Amino acid sequence: MRSSGRRTALAGLALAAAVAARAQEGGAPVTLRISPKVGDTLHTRFEQDVVMTGVTKVHGVDTSLVSRASLLVLARVVVQASDSAGCTLLVITDSVSALTVGEQALTPSESSRRAMQGRRIQLRLKRDGSAAFMDAPPNLDPEVGALVAAMPAVLPARAVAVGASWESAMAVPVDQDPDAAHGARLRASYRLDSLSAGGSRAYIGLRGIITRDSADAPVRSGARLASRGAVTGALVLDRARGWWTDSRLVISVGSTFTPPPGSDGPPVRVKTLITQRMRTEDAHAGGAPPD
Repeated sequence: MRSSGRRTALAGLALAAAVAARAQEGGAPVTLRISPKVGDTLHTRFEQDVVMTGVTKVHGVDTSLVSRASLLVLARVVVQASDSAGCTLLVITDSVSALTVGEQALTPSESSRRAMQGRRIQLRLKRDGSAAFMDAPPNLDPEVGALVAAMPAVLPARAVAVGASWESAMAVPVDQDPDAAHGARLRASYRLDSLSAGGSRAYIGLRGIITRDSADAPVRSGARLASRGAVTGALVLDRARGWWTDSRLVISVGSTFTPPPGSDGPPVRVKTLITQRMRTEDAHAGGAPPD
């Protein structure tokens, strides 16, 4: 009898949760936009873990190498200006920590790491969350680029209700190639999963596909690179403050590197798993969210 009562209680809780979720879904549409206040200073914590497994033939035998790199970047984001189209940000890198385990160095040298600390970069951030460098130096550190790439969300131009979805497509650099035309393409689908009580925070899900056709363009000296992978993520938008509270991304990509014609080197297959998280450590709802 007690077991039956527990099952009934659990079933009741599950039904109540389902009813609450259904009641929220399809409710009044809300706006999702990036709109931090001028003068705000946002303290961000960016963590990235990369595991690369490369497989190729050595003397006719499949041989694999595994490397792992971890990165932690603490930065301040100062909101310098704002208008109807977006805002201008100054990103100041306060601290960089890196660790590599494996055969190949994937993280910056000690001198490079020290040079990154204190670096200042200006960004232009649109209301939909897409970012672009305003004065990026030619020797921009990949880690700084990764910090910006950790915010791939493109918010919808229209107001959306819980359960609504939207899509975007964007270029993703490959092998540090600055030419976006030579990079991969990310096609992402976003969904407004839920809102907090009062609507101050929006919880957004992300799923995407990364592709790069080896025929698009050579990467080095006529070599070819073909890639395909998947992206999943969860993002939290503080609607009252107009800024991301939390974002988590998992990127899994399989690539094949084919040497240029005339080379006797074997193809190299690489599996890359990237886990990223970025948090605004002092984020809080500083007022009522927009309608």
